[in-house]
Amino acid sequence: MKLNSTLVLTLILLSLMLGAGFVSAMWGVAVGQAALKGVTQPDVRPTNKLAGNKPISTGKEGLAILPEEDILAKVKAQMKVKTKASKGNKKKPAAKTNTQSTREKNPSEKSMLEARAVNSQ
Repeated sequence: MKLNSTLVLTLILLSLMLGAGFVSAMWGVAVGQAALKGVTQPDVRPTNKLAGNKPISTGKEGLAILPEEDILAKVKAQMKVKTKASKGNKKKPAAKTNTQSTREKNPSEKSMLEARAVNSQ
């Protein structure tokens, strides 16, 4: 019986590929174990330490439904406070300056203002 050279070459290459895969897998496991050598799992669950050892709610207590009138009254009160505060903080309008004289004095500013006017249209 004669050996086919193509079959022999195929089997040699297949065995080399399987060997290389096995060697790289073992090397990966060794490197991974070396990387995790000093790492340990936490002793306790970190969520138990949150909020000063208060019991964690599971969300099964139920939902407290607030009356709509109370909510609307609070919102209107907050809106009144904000409008009063904004009216009290209004600044006095600044004195108008003669912008024509400044434009004539500075020609580069005049061209910039014209360019802005063209861009805004």
